[in-house]
Amino acid sequence: MSTLRTHQDYVQALAYAKDREQVASAGLDKAIFLWDVNTLTALTASNNTVTTSSLNGSKDSIYSLAMDPAGTVIVSGSTENILRVWDPRTCLRNMRLRGHTENVRALVVSPDGNQVVSGSSDGTIKIWNLGQQRCVQTIHVHKEGVWTLLMTENFQYIISGSRDRNIVMTELRNPSNSVIVCEERAPVLSLCFNIDKTGVWATTWNSDIRCWKLPLFDKSTLNSSGDWMLSGQIQVLNWHASKMPTIVLGQDEVDCFSAWVSIEAGLPECSELQSEIKINYGKLLLDALLEYWTPPHSLPPNEMEQDIRGNGFFEVPKHTPVIFSEVGGRTVCRLLVRDAAGESESTLLHETVPQWVTDIVIEKATPKFLKIPFFLTPHPQMGKPERIKKDRLVANEFIQCRKVCEHVLDKVLGAETTPSGGTHKEQADRYRQLLEVVLTNTGNELIDTLKLFVEAIVNEHVSLVISRQILNDVGIQLSKLPDEVSKQVSHFTLEKVQPRVISFEEQVAGIRQHLAEIYERNQQWREAANVLVGIPLETGQKQYTVDYKLDTYLKIARLYLEENDSVQAEFYINRASLLQAETQIEELQVLYKVCYARVLDYRRKFIEAAQRYNELSYRTIVDEGERMTALKKALICTVLASAGQQRSRMLATLFKDERCQQLPAYSILENVLDRIIRRSELQEFEALLQPHQKQQL
Repeated sequence: MSTLRTHQDYVQALAYAKDREQVASAGLDKAIFLWDVNTLTALTASNNTVTTSSLNGSKDSIYSLAMDPAGTVIVSGSTENILRVWDPRTCLRNMRLRGHTENVRALVVSPDGNQVVSGSSDGTIKIWNLGQQRCVQTIHVHKEGVWTLLMTENFQYIISGSRDRNIVMTELRNPSNSVIVCEERAPVLSLCFNIDKTGVWATTWNSDIRCWKLPLFDKSTLNSSGDWMLSGQIQVLNWHASKMPTIVLGQDEVDCFSAWVSIEAGLPECSELQSEIKINYGKLLLDALLEYWTPPHSLPPNEMEQDIRGNGFFEVPKHTPVIFSEVGGRTVCRLLVRDAAGESESTLLHETVPQWVTDIVIEKATPKFLKIPFFLTPHPQMGKPERIKKDRLVANEFIQCRKVCEHVLDKVLGAETTPSGGTHKEQADRYRQLLEVVLTNTGNELIDTLKLFVEAIVNEHVSLVISRQILNDVGIQLSKLPDEVSKQVSHFTLEKVQPRVISFEEQVAGIRQHLAEIYERNQQWREAANVLVGIPLETGQKQYTVDYKLDTYLKIARLYLEENDSVQAEFYINRASLLQAETQIEELQVLYKVCYARVLDYRRKFIEAAQRYNELSYRTIVDEGERMTALKKALICTVLASAGQQRSRMLATLFKDERCQQLPAYSILENVLDRIIRRSELQEFEALLQPHQKQQL
């Protein structure tokens, strides 16, 4: 292992040309460096000197980088909102491509080096033709910035991850043919294929990593084994293809039976005039694939009525392979259609297939109709909609509809009578009276009755208008109870509302803040920080104010610092740094500076920490005692800092500050300037140091 320190700031992007064995790196220092892989693999910790080429010319920080496999093209994207195209063989810039209106966050170069796909914080995906030096297509499938891109090997489909939390798969030739692979819980940072390229791994802003199975559009997206999946959408198969596909059946009943259509639309040649019969593609396909299956203990084949074998509409070739697999992908049964009549294969099917398959194929049961058709008409004030919402909503649209319904219940129907009797106000008053009775208990009885009360009010049968009001009251009462009681009930409440947390975001945030205060009083710093991390400040539906988010991030950072976890503290300080310029509250600005200085101190960047401590020692909003503490820390960090001009200037500044004469460490400051330090003075200074500072001595 070896660490290369060629870059002067954070490295944001890497690109690899596999045919040329070359790696490119770029980052916030605006530079691009080229590395030979064979040279890098020969480096060691003691021998890490390497010569590299560089590409100069970017005027701003680089956030994305891509190369073609042959290493003939490098494309960089930056906060200049443009793409720069380079020739890595000559280290010369070929062109600049303009079109995005915000930071270019993701890039992919086609295998032949003729096309580039870019994703930007402006929410668009653009396809560029390098020969024509222009954008040839713009794709709009995300509502917010596109942060990561992934292409299939044939450059036919693009998979994009966005700040809107959606991962979308889009056909480049026909962008209207796109499908949402999933909705993550937080903005998507990066994507990569799994081993067999049937799914993608996704990382998100809140440090989650998940693997999502990809939908299949046509044979060009088949995996290496040539398998087709019966999942989500039912694929229309060409049974007479020269290469017969394999049918893979997962064990998810909902997915397999989700395709209901009228027989007139699905099988028009089999429909009668004005027929209203509905058919299920999943059931018909199962019936056809297992037409020859006769489970043990059923009627012999010659005694079964011929009209109940198969589906009555179509057949599949007898040599079609069929695979039954678990949801995770493990194969449990593999056979040909014709082999299902064999005794051993029949027994194997009977033992391995899910019960719902037996119900459909043998018992001829009808799948449940799982979908409710609907049609959303836009409000006249919305103007012309981008597209008609019909039969399917993505998660964000569903949540918006739900929020509208809740708002109507809250604002319009608040005074109406409810099924349980009485108005919402009357019901809420009865719950409050019951809460008062519950609070008269003590000890374990109080804990048990409060848990029962919470479980009752967050039940989905209770109106959200009432649940939210009463849960707010519970949160107020929790702050008045003994810590142990309050802690147990708070954890129980968070567990119970988790399935519906999106409806109780404000109440959950209040309970988490209170729970963190309990842990902090007991000096359980990490537990307090972890509780606050659970508040979805960036990913939830509730719009928190800048001040609330900044205050919470700073609390989390401070708590991790108390636990001596500078890595986690720095992560949340970085999030706070994006907000601190927007707040008008001076106390929050000062608290940010304090936490940032402490992070630098823990990271042993002593001269930077000393400068910030010294600045804080002059802030009049800070208490006099705290200002002197900041000055003391500035002096200690300056003494510990590496020699250099910055340290010399800081030592001189502190020596001239009359306040330093009141500090215990002033004597060592004088002696550092004289360059003579006695052993006793060194021991006295050591007693002033914190554990992380002593490691530097």
